Amino acid sequence: MQKHEWNIETEDGRRYNRAYYHANRWSFSTTLQTDPDWQENVKLDKEILQGFREILWAKYQRRRATWKVVHSLDKYLEAEHGIEPPVRP
Repeated sequence: MQKHEWNIETEDGRRYNRAYYHANRWSFSTTLQTDPDWQENVKLDKEILQGFREILWAKYQRRRATWKVVHSLDKYLEAEHGIEPPVRP
């Protein structure tokens, strides 16, 4: 299982997100900085997932993630949200 963490600023405060990749499936968790409990298996917004894709792409370029993980996220985004994977040179 692989776990990826990132955070974003929202009007409610800093939001922490986690993405789990296990057995060719993605699951996501989220919480606010002020809330100690994580919300498991949530559907994240399209914009948040696109930001995560950019973070994962940067990890791939630094050899911290494999192409298989990046490609599986692209397939997930296309199937769940209709987001085409970006074309990279």
